[in-house]
Amino acid sequence: MFVLSSHGFFRRRCCLVASFLMILGAERESISQAPSLVASSAPREIILKVRASTSLQKKSGDTIAFDSASQLHVRLRALGNYRALAALPESGNAEINRFVLLRFDDADVDMTTALASLSDSPEIEYAQFNHVLHCDGFTLANNAPVDAPNDSLYSRQWALQTLRAPEAWQISSGTPEVLIAVIDTGVELDHPDLQTNLWINAGEDLNGNGRAEPADYNNIDDDGNGFIDDVIGWDFTDAPGFPDAGDHLDRDNDPSDDNGHGTAVSGIIAAQANNRIGIAGLAPQCQVMALRAGTSQGLLEEDDVASAIVYAVMNGAAVINMSFGDVVVSPMLRDVIQFAHRRGVVLVASAGNSSTDTPHYPSAYAETIAAGASMPDDRLAAFSNYGTTLDVVAPGTEIWTTSLRKSYAQFGGTSAAAPFVSALAGLLLSRSPEWNNEMIRAALQNSAVDLGEPGWDRSFGAGRIDAAAALELEQLSRCEIHAPEMDAGF
Repeated sequence: MFVLSSHGFFRRRCCLVASFLMILGAERESISQAPSLVASSAPREIILKVRASTSLQKKSGDTIAFDSASQLHVRLRALGNYRALAALPESGNAEINRFVLLRFDDADVDMTTALASLSDSPEIEYAQFNHVLHCDGFTLANNAPVDAPNDSLYSRQWALQTLRAPEAWQISSGTPEVLIAVIDTGVELDHPDLQTNLWINAGEDLNGNGRAEPADYNNIDDDGNGFIDDVIGWDFTDAPGFPDAGDHLDRDNDPSDDNGHGTAVSGIIAAQANNRIGIAGLAPQCQVMALRAGTSQGLLEEDDVASAIVYAVMNGAAVINMSFGDVVVSPMLRDVIQFAHRRGVVLVASAGNSSTDTPHYPSAYAETIAAGASMPDDRLAAFSNYGTTLDVVAPGTEIWTTSLRKSYAQFGGTSAAAPFVSALAGLLLSRSPEWNNEMIRAALQNSAVDLGEPGWDRSFGAGRIDAAAALELEQLSRCEIHAPEMDAGF
């Protein structure tokens, strides 16, 4: 997760009868990165966004070369041996293709000095550390009866009853055409409650049977999207500087989960319903796009997250769930999230588990829908973040969901709340595919159960989501603050 600094602007989400243009006077803030943030960054890694005029030459693989006569190359050589890599997947978007990941080989490189030197380069738009993000969830012990492990746990899914899921399913239970990308620690690909609802890339499914099988892996990029054999998603995790016993060194085509967090999130969204085992997801007919960006320790590097977002956008995801975050401002992540939002993707993020109103990113960005966590009695969970950047709350305690080793466990945190919001967004898009991402936001807020003080408040945002009420909406109304823009201060 990444945590960024406060911008002092209220979240511009309202539920009114008309649309207003509100012009507010506000002094812009200057936000800088402090040297103390180095400790929460990937070792010896810096992300650059080069200016459009800077010459980049792509070498073999993802390797990038700078003009040997450029000032930038001279600065880099003076800092020490380095490797320059394309930070994000090829997208056809000129701005996205200007991100470069630098990895310095020498352990004694002063990264604070390096960042300052690169930030002063006229060939660089900005430079930042590659921050490390953290999952916003926690798993409790599996208390399922050992003598009946395959019995339905639906009666224990209090959240589905609170959200009025059965009534919502009378209108829509989702559609496979609506893809919900889960950027997380991966997914247990053979979990019996998930495998039928995992996205299969039709361009790489050679026999067209809708399953990932050995015969599909021919070491050829059959669909020409730049990823070889991405049959069932992609693993973007390459964190060689992390002490980790799991799969964390290289990116590959296996987004399997060796942490459990991503599997839990995916089950909340789209676990198969009416199959006599386990649980039901809130959007049991939608599909999950499995994108791994987190290690077995639940840590995510920003470049891996940003790459996963670009992949999701370019491969048809309608919703992206991000159950992670931190308090460090990341210009790179902001730019990539804005790219996804402009492409119409619904972006949902967990608000954080620090019981604070300190802005938490990516949930505090204007383009995302920030989800706090509520309890069975509709109180705010004690751990949940709150404040001016909150949009809605959703159930986030004692949530039964899918777990590793084809099992089930209780899960909690704002990491559990966010996928309920993503799933409801998927249901709305299944019913009304013509709605755009801001219409989905308005529907979530306008239909929410008002908790706390009347109207929007700092503890619950617009309120606790209500699936049935959202799907019963036919007309939408909302107000927006168009100026000053959120995040305009940096």
